Amino acid sequence: MEKRKLGKRRKKEILTGYLFILPLFIGLGVFHFYAFFNNIWISLTDRRALQEGTFIGLKNYLKVLQDENFRQSLGNTIQYVLICVPCILVLSTVLAVLLNSRIKGKGIFRTLIFFPLVTAPSAIALTWRWLLNTRYGMINNIFRAFGGEEVAWLIDKRYTLYSCAVVIIWAAIGYQVIVILAGLQNISTSYYEAARIDGASGIKQFFFITLPLLTPTLYFVLTLSVISMFKEFEIVYMLIPSTQYNTSSPAIDSSRTVVRYFYDLTFRGEFNEGYGSAISVCLFLIILVVTLIQNRLQKKWVFYA
Repeated sequence: MEKRKLGKRRKKEILTGYLFILPLFIGLGVFHFYAFFNNIWISLTDRRALQEGTFIGLKNYLKVLQDENFRQSLGNTIQYVLICVPCILVLSTVLAVLLNSRIKGKGIFRTLIFFPLVTAPSAIALTWRWLLNTRYGMINNIFRAFGGEEVAWLIDKRYTLYSCAVVIIWAAIGYQVIVILAGLQNISTSYYEAARIDGASGIKQFFFITLPLLTPTLYFVLTLSVISMFKEFEIVYMLIPSTQYNTSSPAIDSSRTVVRYFYDLTFRGEFNEGYGSAISVCLFLIILVVTLIQNRLQKKWVFYA
C-alpha cells in the first residue's frame, strides 16, 4: 500500500511539473519552432504583402547570391563584427578587472556601466543622434570649441559605420562586464596567494592566472557578442533612419546590416516576404557556421580548470 501511495504521489508530482512547463513548451513550439520552419517554407515562395505565394523552389536563394545590396550589407555586418567584438572583449575585461579590485566608489561605477543595459535601444539611439548631430550635436560643439571642423557623423558615408559601431560598443559593454565580473569572482583566491608567495607581480598574476582561468567566460562573451553583432538592427536603424519609400542613401548603404536589409525588403517598400525570408535563412546559416568554427577553435585556447 505504501509503495502504491508513493507511486501515485510521484506520478502527481511529475504531472504537476509538466503542467508548469507546458506554457513554456507551447510558446517555444509556436513562436520558435513553428515560426522557424514556416520561415523556411516562405523563403521557397514568391509571397508578398501577406498574400499567399506560389512555390518557386530555390530561386530566392539564387537571387541572394547575385544581390549586390546583400553582399554590401553582409560586408558591413562583418565590419561591425571585426570592430565591435574585439573592442567589447577588451574594454569589458579591463573594466571588470578594475571593478573587481579595491577601488573607491565601485558601486557607483557598476551602476554607470550597467545603466545602458536597462535603457531601451531606441532611447540610446535617439540620445546619440543628438550627440552626433552635425550642426547642434555636443561632440561637434566640442570640436568647434577647440578650432576643429564639424563632422557629419551620421550623414557622411565615410563615418556612418564607425559612428554606429561606437554606439553599439557603448550599449553592449554593460552586460559583458557583469558576466566577466562574475567569472573573475569565481576564480579561487588561493591561486593569487600562492603567486604572491612566489613573488609574482600583479601583471604576471593577470596574464598567467586571471586570463587563463577567465577563458571559459571570455569564450561565452565572445560567442554571444559575435551572434549579437550579426543580428544587429535597432541601433543602426534608429541612428540612420529611412523614410517609407526611400530605404537607400549613401549613409544607409554604408552602415546597413543584413537584418536591416531584411527588414527593408520584408516590411517596407515592396514587402517581398519570400526573398526577405531567404535572406534571414542565409543569415542563420552564416551564424551557425561561424559558431561551429568558434566551438572548434575554443579547444585550442579555452582552459577549463
